[in-house]
Amino acid sequence: MVGSNILQPHRDALKAKPLTACASLLLFAKVDGSGGQEPETPTPTPNKKTTYAVKLGENGACLSDINDARKKAGFNDFVIPQTDAKEKRLPEEGEQDSSEYDEWVWKPVCDVLIPQEAARKSSEADPGKKFMSGTYAFQVVDAANLSCTAVVEKWKNAYSNFNGLPPPNKDTEELYASQDNISFVAVHNPSADATADCRVVTCTRKISNSPTSLLLEQEEEDNKTEETKEGSALICMTTPDVLPANSDNPPFT
Repeated sequence: MVGSNILQPHRDALKAKPLTACASLLLFAKVDGSGGQEPETPTPTPNKKTTYAVKLGENGACLSDINDARKKAGFNDFVIPQTDAKEKRLPEEGEQDSSEYDEWVWKPVCDVLIPQEAARKSSEADPGKKFMSGTYAFQVVDAANLSCTAVVEKWKNAYSNFNGLPPPNKDTEELYASQDNISFVAVHNPSADATADCRVVTCTRKISNSPTSLLLEQEEEDNKTEETKEGSALICMTTPDVLPANSDNPPFT
């Protein structure tokens, strides 16, 4: 409440021409400086910033277990592709803000690993960049307690979902709506020169809330809040692609 001693000289003016917004009165009282009670500072509206980051683990994650399973099935060991063979390797790690997230190559992975974000996104969003051609094995994992044995066993057990050898990947083939079935084919890629880039991929989403510029820089830093969510998966990109879309060729012959 502004003191009456401040308002008195202006009562006639206020009666003659009413103020259209109380903010004008508050501004007058603040600059007058004659002892009236200072108005409360409006609560600043937070600025929200969302960023996404993908980190890649070491090369050859779980590859020893995968190759053991391949040998038992009569296939050669996977070879880790060279660093400069970009067409045979997972996309590079990196960071992206929300304004370009829909275009990001890692968006499909982050949408799975952080389901809350996937639920918010429109299914009609621009698909953006895509992974290189290959057959991918995928399993959500706890990066801190990765059990290669459990993951590989899960992929192997998907064999029971097939009635005989896996069929070609046609639009009408419902078997490949299951990632486990695709993963089974991926880790048993029958190509003689098959390669595998297997790594733990961790996606992190950070939502930072900081006040507007009404506060000083130090006050903004003190009032900043941050929400972080993350998820991880073991992903193996195997080449060549033995499950191309709409192909008449089965992966195994």
